[in-house]
Amino acid sequence: MYTSYLKRSLTALAILGATFLANAVEPSGTLPVIYVNTENGVPVTSKEEYVKGTYYLDPKGNADISAIGTAEAPLTLQIRGRGNYTWVGFDKKPYRLKLTEKAKLMGMKKSKHFGLLAHADDNLGFLRNAVGFELSRRMGLAWTPADAPVEYVLNGDYLGVYFLTELIRVDKDRVNIVEQPDLITNPDSITGGWLVEIDNYENDPHVKITEGNGYPIILTYKTPELLSPEQENFLRSQAEAMNTAIYTSDKTSTEWEKYIDIDALARYYVVQEIMDDCESFHGSCYMHRDMGADKKWIFGPVWDFGNAYQRGTNQFIWDEPQFNQTWIGEIYKFPRFQDKVKEVWAEFIANSYEYMTEYIDNYAAHISQAAQNSSERWPQYGNADVIDCAAQFKNMFKAKAQFLAQEWGTPLPVDYSDLNVYVRGAHCGWDTSIKMTYTNGVFVANGVNLDGDFKIGGADWNSIDFGGRSDDNKVNIGEAYHLLAKGVNLQVNSNGGKLSNATITFNPAKETLIVDNPLGIEDITLSGNNWSISGLTIHAPAEIRVYTLSGSLVASGSGDLTLSTPGMYIITDNNGASKVTIR
Repeated sequence: MYTSYLKRSLTALAILGATFLANAVEPSGTLPVIYVNTENGVPVTSKEEYVKGTYYLDPKGNADISAIGTAEAPLTLQIRGRGNYTWVGFDKKPYRLKLTEKAKLMGMKKSKHFGLLAHADDNLGFLRNAVGFELSRRMGLAWTPADAPVEYVLNGDYLGVYFLTELIRVDKDRVNIVEQPDLITNPDSITGGWLVEIDNYENDPHVKITEGNGYPIILTYKTPELLSPEQENFLRSQAEAMNTAIYTSDKTSTEWEKYIDIDALARYYVVQEIMDDCESFHGSCYMHRDMGADKKWIFGPVWDFGNAYQRGTNQFIWDEPQFNQTWIGEIYKFPRFQDKVKEVWAEFIANSYEYMTEYIDNYAAHISQAAQNSSERWPQYGNADVIDCAAQFKNMFKAKAQFLAQEWGTPLPVDYSDLNVYVRGAHCGWDTSIKMTYTNGVFVANGVNLDGDFKIGGADWNSIDFGGRSDDNKVNIGEAYHLLAKGVNLQVNSNGGKLSNATITFNPAKETLIVDNPLGIEDITLSGNNWSISGLTIHAPAEIRVYTLSGSLVASGSGDLTLSTPGMYIITDNNGASKVTIR
C-alpha cells in the first residue's frame, strides 16, 4: 500500500513540476478560460479512449458569458483527442469533450458534446474557421456550428487560445433530421436521415464509388453508424445515381437536381469559393438527407477551412487543385447552377460583404492579447501579431472576392478605406499635394490626424474649406467622402446663398473628389432640414436615407422611420446631408 501511495505521489510531483515549467505563460484575462483536470492528472493520449475528469468555465469578466462550475465546485466530463492530421501533426492538440450533464458553454445551445479545436496550423490569425463559419451563417446554410475563442488550461498547463466548437451530429439543435437507427431494413425508413462525409480517409466505415473523372469518392457515414445490407445499398445507389446525373454530357439536364438541393449547394459552394478552400469537396465535406422518398441531399454543414488561402486567389477551387474536388467542377458546368451561384453571390454582396470585412478586424482585435500569450506558449505556431495576420487574411479575402466579382458580374462595394484624395492644408504649407487616407472615419495626411481645417483639392486645385470636426455647423469631409464613395449624390449650398447646387462628385478612376466651385466660395455646408426628429423616430415628408458614421445604410424612405438604437447618424435628402444625434 505504501509503495502504491509513493508511486502516486511521485507521479503527482512529476505532473506538478511539468506544469510549473509550462506555466511560465498564463491566460491573458481577455477571453473566457476553460479549465480541465483529468482524474489523477493522467495525460490525454488517445482519440478513442476517454479520460475522466472535471471542468469549469471562468468568464474572466466577459459580461455576456455565464460561468459554468467553479474551481471549488467543478463539473464532471470525459475528454479524449480528436482530429486526424491535426492530432498527429502538432504538439498543440485538439480535444473532444463529453460533459456528464448538458450545459450552455459560451452561450451555445445546451449539449454534452463540444470540441476544443487548436488551429495550430492556422497562421492567418486563427481566422480561417472563424470567418468560414461566419460566412456560412450569413449565407443562410441550414445550420452552422457555433464557435467561440477561449483560453484553455489542462491539468494546470496553459495551452493557449482554443476554439470551443459545436460538433456536427444529428440533433434538433444541430443537423435537424430524423436520426436513422443502425441496421434497419425497412425500405421507407432507410431513406433518411443520413449524415455523410465526403472523406479523404479510408479507415472510417464508408461506402466507396468511383467518380466520373476516375477519382475515388469515399462516403463515411456518421448517422447511422452501422449499416444493414439494405442501408448500404441505398447509400451506394444514391451516390452512383448522383454521379451519373452529374457527369451527363447534356448540361441542360436537371436530373441531378432530383437528388441534390441546388440552392443549398450553391450557398455551400460560394462559401468555399470565397474562402478559396482547395480541399472543400475532398474532405470534411458533409451532406445530410432527411427521411422520405422525395427528400434531397443537402450540402453542409461546413467544417474545416484549414486549407483556405493556401495558394493564389485568381482561380476557382477546382482549377489545378492539390486535392480532387468531388463533383463541384462538373456541376459548375450546368448553366442553371451558374445562375443560382450568381444569384447567391449578388445577395452576399448586397447584404454581407462589408459586414465580413468588419468582422475580420473585430475578431482579430477581440483575440489579439490572448493570441500573443498563446504564441509565447507555442512560438512554433506563429500569430504573435494577430492584427498583422488579419490584414494579410483580409487582403486575400478581398482579392478572391474581386476575382469572383469579375467572374460572376456583381461588383464589390467601393472600399473607401483603401481610397485616397489629395489635400492642401497647414500640415503641408497649403501648396503641396499629398495623399490623404481615410480609414474608420478619420482622415490622415503625412501621419497627421486631420481634425482641423483643411482644403480638399478639385480638378484644378480650386479648393473649398469644409472645416474640421470642431465646427458643428459644417459636416466633416470624411463623412461626406464616405457617402460619395458609396454613390450618394450630395448637393452643396453656401451659407451666404451665393452659390446653389454646386456639386461634389467622386472619381473612382482617379481616386479623388472633384468639387464644382466656379465662384471659389470657401464656406459651404451640406445640410438637410425637410425632416424632424422625435426620440428614435425621424419624421420625413420626403424620401431620406439614414447612414451610420461608417456609411452603412440603416433606413430609407419617407414617413416615420424608427431606428433601433440611439447614436450618431448621417441623414441625406434632396438638400444634402447632415450629421445628427439620435437619443
